[in-house]
Amino acid sequence: MSLRHVIAIVVFGLPLAIFLFRIWLAIQKRNKTMKFPLGDVPRPAGYSLQKRLNELNDEMLYSMIMFVICSVGGGIVYVSGLSLWWSIAVASPFMVYFMLKLKKLIPQFSNYNLGLVGEQAVGAVLNTLSRDMIKVFHDFPVQEQGKKPWNIDHIVVTLDGVFVLETKTRRKPVLKGNKSQNGHEVRYDGGSLHYPMSSENWGINQALRNANWMADYLSKAIGEPVSAKPVLVLPGWMVRRDGKGQVNVVNHKELYSYFSGRKGQTNSETKVKRRCHQLEQKCMMDL
Repeated sequence: MSLRHVIAIVVFGLPLAIFLFRIWLAIQKRNKTMKFPLGDVPRPAGYSLQKRLNELNDEMLYSMIMFVICSVGGGIVYVSGLSLWWSIAVASPFMVYFMLKLKKLIPQFSNYNLGLVGEQAVGAVLNTLSRDMIKVFHDFPVQEQGKKPWNIDHIVVTLDGVFVLETKTRRKPVLKGNKSQNGHEVRYDGGSLHYPMSSENWGINQALRNANWMADYLSKAIGEPVSAKPVLVLPGWMVRRDGKGQVNVVNHKELYSYFSGRKGQTNSETKVKRRCHQLEQKCMMDL
């Protein structure tokens, strides 16, 4: 590498490195001396998905930066006097690695973003229900020893009982020349979901497991039997119910009438408050 190249790197690269290092020091100092002003902030709908999207965004940005650095590094090696093929051989493995990583991260980001929009749509409807005796909780975190952490999308507590909602957002197909199946409709036969492109139990079993887990959790926490009703929400899809199963399946626009139309009062206000107290402890943002 010639003296000209060394001077160019020092003049143009060193100030950037110092600038980024100063920003890092400032962030570390702020984190040690300052704290978030709010304490008890309820989790919004899709809170865990938003956190994961932020992580994926950072990973994609890092991979793109490293891809550019490796590419520029290969150019610097070539300018320093190494042959073109050797320069490509040095830089290409790193470039391919970060390119493949980006190829994996981008679809994940798209799917998580789709899920976030779906949970926010459901949360927006549920939040209109909240009043004294209808309480709504979002993104309940679950951590069990030996198991991967997960979250329960939404919980609604009313005088009529506890409802555990699982939101599953799917893209709709563009059907060409097929008039036998509506592209916006999913048929529920009580056991399976029949989409225009496939039939599956996607979300049904998970909604049932979450409801059973929540019933067990509240029963142990309160010291009295608690049941939980599973509900699967499919935002944006028209649900045709041809059968009745353990899980109720609705779209997000049906939620208001689903809960508003319930007139039963199988629980006292005291029971509702005890259940809500247990849920409130968990459904707070980790600020």
